[in-house]
Amino acid sequence: MISNSPGNDISATILIMKIRVSELSHHPKNEEIYSLSDVDDLVQSIDEVGLLQSLVVNQHNQVISGNRRFSAIQQLAWDEVEVEQVDITDDEVGKYLVHYNKFRVKSNRELLNEYQILKQFYKRKTGRPSKKLSSVEHSLKSARDIIADELNVSSSQIAKLLVIQQEDDDLIDAIDKEILTVRQAYFQVTRIKKERESRSNKAEKQVENTSVFSFHQRSSDNMIELNDSEVQLCFTSPPYWNKRKYDDEDGWL
Repeated sequence: MISNSPGNDISATILIMKIRVSELSHHPKNEEIYSLSDVDDLVQSIDEVGLLQSLVVNQHNQVISGNRRFSAIQQLAWDEVEVEQVDITDDEVGKYLVHYNKFRVKSNRELLNEYQILKQFYKRKTGRPSKKLSSVEHSLKSARDIIADELNVSSSQIAKLLVIQQEDDDLIDAIDKEILTVRQAYFQVTRIKKERESRSNKAEKQVENTSVFSFHQRSSDNMIELNDSEVQLCFTSPPYWNKRKYDDEDGWL
């Protein structure tokens, strides 16, 4: 047994053992964060040189680290594999998944998934990410800054991706497919957002401006609902040469 500590917030004891591959399964939360990409290349590599890094599983034999490797050895029809088993709570699973994938090349979609997982973890644990920071550093760093540090990306990059995702989630996939850059997508959604807010503000002002007016759509011969001196402006219909006829009895025709 050896001690392992994925971060300053969780730790567990690891038991190294061999287990039948048929007794293992993917942890469902892994699929919420990562995609099982390039497994075929990994199959060839493991077939040639073996498994260079053990799988990490929880006490229920669900794979926490090495889901791609697990898929590969399943394709290779291995009977048995060496694993590192950790006893962790359900609340800690997301933190462990992110920690063990720290050096993985990730898509922007996966990065955002990691951010949300860590955000939920810290919120449950302390209300905000906890690190060994001075009181001054704590006051200067937001939760997003601390999580960004843990993910080894800039806080501004995370901020832009979050805005893009909120405004148009499909653009995250476009960025990952290299159709757009983060900068281009961010510029696009912020422009649309500003235009929408501008239209909304304009509409609100129009409502405010028109709310002080009331329209009296009837003959001015009878305006009993208005008090004396209440009318400040009056619009009248021009006579339009030979187009309308007026008389004293019926008003205009």
